[in-house]
Amino acid sequence: MQVDRLLCETEQEEFFVECLMVLVIVQVQYAKRPWVETTDDYLIKLAARRHPGTDWGPQQVERLKAKYIDRPGKPAERFGLMEQWARGSRGRDGKPGKPSAYMPSGILQMLDDVPDRETTADALSTV
Repeated sequence: MQVDRLLCETEQEEFFVECLMVLVIVQVQYAKRPWVETTDDYLIKLAARRHPGTDWGPQQVERLKAKYIDRPGKPAERFGLMEQWARGSRGRDGKPGKPSAYMPSGILQMLDDVPDRETTADALSTV
């Protein structure tokens, strides 16, 4: 099998994939949830905390999500690490938004001890 591309080609892509892994480790492995919930704002804050000087905006997050997250009718451009199951909404007037829900998929290949895909899909269908 020949690999045409690396999973991450830029430092920003590495940071994004790292953030997704952190979310899966915390929410799926430790909290034993079958899916991940997050907002774009939280991804921005997480990246900045882990890598000072990282200053993503909503458009940068959208470009990164397009590369690594499968969405209805839009497969990931690079590699599907998670599947978006429920789209969140942006908060207004200083109120927090509703998080999007994601089912881990390709990212599970990088981690140990996570629920199997059927268990995850069954639980996520109730979201």
